[in-house]
Amino acid sequence: MPHPKMNAAVKSLRDSWITGRKSLLFVRRVKSVKELKRKLDELRDQWLLDDLRRWLAPALIPRLGRNPHTKQAVTITARRVVTFKASRILKAAVNTIPPASSSS
Repeated sequence: MPHPKMNAAVKSLRDSWITGRKSLLFVRRVKSVKELKRKLDELRDQWLLDDLRRWLAPALIPRLGRNPHTKQAVTITARRVVTFKASRILKAAVNTIPPASSSS
């Protein structure tokens, strides 16, 4: 049975990690440290999976397409497509690069 203080400590450490604040926790027993690490690892893994799901596009539905050479109708199968959206920082960095000077 999980200890209520352990759950509170894990929640406090998780909140500190998300907000970028430093945290210090004193633990007396090695068993408690292992339990704390296990719970924090589970939270991290769940956070990573949730983050990756946001990056993956939903599956495209099967649709009707045409072969450009034969003009024959074909069904395009459902699939997942990974997309990339540039951040404002990347766009600003790319747009401020001076054009290459041509030396004649």
